[in-house]
Parts: sequence; structure tokens; C-alpha cells
Amino acid sequence: MIQHIKEPTRWRDGQRSNTLDLLFTNKDGLISDLEILPPLGKSDHGIVIFTLHCDYKNCTTPKTKMLFNKGDYSSLRRDLDMDWESLLAEKSTEECWSIIKDRILTACSRYIPTVTINNNSAWKQPWMNSRCMGKVKENCTAGRMYKKSQLHSDKCKYTRARNQARWACRKAVKEHEKTIAKLTKTNSKAFWKYIKSKLKNKDPVAELETESGRACSDQEKANELNTFFKSVFTIEDNSNPSTLPRKDYNSPLTHINIDEEEIRDYLENLNINKSPGPDRLNPRVLKETSAQLSKAFAVLYKQSLREGTLPVE
Repeated sequence: MIQHIKEPTRWRDGQRSNTLDLLFTNKDGLISDLEILPPLGKSDHGIVIFTLHCDYKNCTTPKTKMLFNKGDYSSLRRDLDMDWESLLAEKSTEECWSIIKDRILTACSRYIPTVTINNNSAWKQPWMNSRCMGKVKENCTAGRMYKKSQLHSDKCKYTRARNQARWACRKAVKEHEKTIAKLTKTNSKAFWKYIKSKLKNKDPVAELETESGRACSDQEKANELNTFFKSVFTIEDNSNPSTLPRKDYNSPLTHINIDEEEIRDYLENLNINKSPGPDRLNPRVLKETSAQLSKAFAVLYKQSLREGTLPVE
């Protein structure tokens, strides 16, 4: 814990000043602009004002999430089963990638259902099942009845409903944790997501002390860490580079074969529990449509080798 008040906060004539007001935080950087002002009226305690830096989570903003485990992949395969060679003919590498990406995302919007998640809903706990929901609703109903009637019989019903709701929720939490523990090796993403949900500190990198002050924003922190990492690198002498021995070869590499089957095997071995990249292409979609997309990616790779360029994204 960090105590931020270093000056006396209580003054009285003829007595020694004391620090009676304390301000604790669990990490540095949460408090700034701390000032001790004169007391109000006849009080002998100073006024402590400060700025608190904390994360504000807007729980009312809904999020739209795709349910890839409930997608219609049969229709998705039919939609992406097309003549990719004719579609991508005489197109540049960037144009080929844009067409492939747009076709995949458009097909996903058609055949992958979505759900709107409201983060402020208590019913959206990962362990909350239909049985728990029923018990919690019975508890709320019994509580309202007892509050309205104040009868002993309604109090007994409320107590019974409250205990049953508590037991059902505890059992559901234990079952959820056991399921995550069993699938740790095959689905580590769910395990770390559950661990992260239990952490109270959501800021992974605190404010950094620099020569010019403090690094507060993400950009400033990234630049400061990058500068430090570069400072510990070994600076090699490039004025006299070593020469490598010359190797003779019989036949130069003039042709690279892009095999659709190899691309398909790679797509089929993707880990569906991984997160998508900046292109927003989910590994589950790529794996389910490997037979159709292997043709498109083969055309893209061949065009990239001919041009000697890569897509910007």
C-alpha cells in the first residue's frame, strides 16, 4: 500500500502539527494534484483535495458478439465455393486480399448468428444457468412478498428461497470452475479469461517514471519501454562485417510451388480457440471452410510472389 499524504493535516495553536488524515492506494499513479488547504470555519483539520485516476467502465454500452459455435457452416461453405481463379484474375495482391476478406466477412454476417451483450446484467455470469436463474427469481419474488406483508409465513418462504438460490449459485460456480480446469490444456483461453475476471487491477502497466516526468498515456508508456529495451541491446560493430564462405549450387531456385493441399492442411490444423487478428477472420471460420479458401489463398500467394509484395494489412 502507498500512503500519499506526507504533510501535516491538523494544526492547533500551542500544539505540534500532526498527520491525522491518510490516503492509501494499492499502486502508484492513482493519485495526483494532492493539496492540503486551510481548514474551514473553526475546524483544526485541513482540507485534502486530490485527483483520482481510475478506469470507468460504461456498463450500459451493449456489445455485439458473433456466436461461432452456432454458425451455419454448411451454408457458409456453399457461399464461399466459387471460381476464385476467375474472380481474382488480373488483380493485384492488395486487390486479391481485399476481395477474399470482404467475401469471408460478408458470408460470416449472413450465416453466423450474433448476440447483444449488456455488461451491466447480473444474469450474464458465465456460470449462470437456467436453474440458477429460476432460483434467483423465486428469491426476488419471495423477498418482495415478505417486504409487503411482513408475515412470519412469508419470511419462512423467503428464507427458504434465499438459501436455495445461494446453494444453486454456489453449485453452478463449482461446476463451471471444474469444467474450466478440465479443459485447461485444450482451451487455455477460457482459463486465463476466468483468471483475469478475478483480478481487481485492470491496468497492466502503471505510470512510469521518466527523465522528463511521468509516462501516463499508453503511447508514452510504449515509447518509454521501447527506449529502455533498445538501451540494453548489444551494439555490434558493423564497420568490418564478417564474410561468409561462398557456397556453390548446381541449380538456382527459380520456381516456388504453391500447393492447395498444403494450405488446406494448415487451415485444418488451426486452433479454433485463438483470437482473430486485425483482419477479424476467426480461426473457426478458416478451419471450417478450408477446402474452399485454400483455392483463394493459393491464388493470393502466387500473385504475391509474382509481384514481390505483401498486402498492407
